[in-house]
Amino acid sequence: MFRKREIASSHWKRTATWDEAVYEFKGARIVTKERAATLMKRFNEKLENLKKMRKILILSLLFSQTIDSAARPEKYHPQQLISQYPYALLTDDYGVLTEDDLKTNSCDATPSPFSEKDTSSPYPYWQCFDLRTANLACEGRKYDFSEKVRVTLLVISGIRDGVLHEYLARRPMPLSSCRLYQKAWRKFVENEKYLCISGEISSIKTDSNGRRRWVWVFDRYKTKKGCDSYFEGECDLKKIIANGQCEN
Repeated sequence: MFRKREIASSHWKRTATWDEAVYEFKGARIVTKERAATLMKRFNEKLENLKKMRKILILSLLFSQTIDSAARPEKYHPQQLISQYPYALLTDDYGVLTEDDLKTNSCDATPSPFSEKDTSSPYPYWQCFDLRTANLACEGRKYDFSEKVRVTLLVISGIRDGVLHEYLARRPMPLSSCRLYQKAWRKFVENEKYLCISGEISSIKTDSNGRRRWVWVFDRYKTKKGCDSYFEGECDLKKIIANGQCEN
């Protein structure tokens, strides 16, 4: 096409336009005006079709890139987190957790690799569950005569790879307090798919049928809608740092 433009420029004694180069390319200069008009009309129609196809192709590529970028965080997010805090996350986080969530665990204890044989480590670990297997319950209704209230035990449970994991509060609490945890739970899990829970391993128990049950000390839990914790303020790293409980 560049050569045809040079030929057209030589003929017209000036720099030819690209339309004139096409005119030369189609041989329109050596046929009748009617034939030349027909040739150029066909060329322009095909050119318009190519432009439309180009637009469709660009839109398709942009759409596929948008879908890919939307899918990537869930797939690659754990790798980004693990590179900064290699011990804090035991499972995929499904895009729920942030760097601050994992850093907060380092405020509680010195990071250490997880081991089933070490149930005395104070370092809390995150693991995430399908919310269809998870539940928050207030177990028991015992009356505490010293506190003069009915107390219960907060238990958050989830099943991962067919194994039950239970996160227990550090001590019984007033039933009214546990009800507040349930209220927040309903708010945070509504229409969500995944839940992540942080806690220290307490024990791994096996029943008479060989089924294992992992028991953890409840620290905090989080969905994409929000976070709740056993100790007030532990979902906010900035507040923890401001209170001098963690280094910046």
